[in-house]
Amino acid sequence: MNEVKLHGVLTASPEKVFRALIDPDALAAWWNPTSRMAMSSEQPSGSLRIRP
Repeated sequence: MNEVKLHGVLTASPEKVFRALIDPDALAAWWNPTSRMAMSSEQPSGSLRIRP
């Protein structure tokens, strides 16, 4: 399994960031507006997938 760790500063409220991480449509718009697909899991140690 490949692992990528990112660190950054976001100019958004914690609520908006959390929503983006659990709502596929919000995730796609936030991460990459041209994404065709985004999937996330709201489980601890869940997964996050974004396809261009």
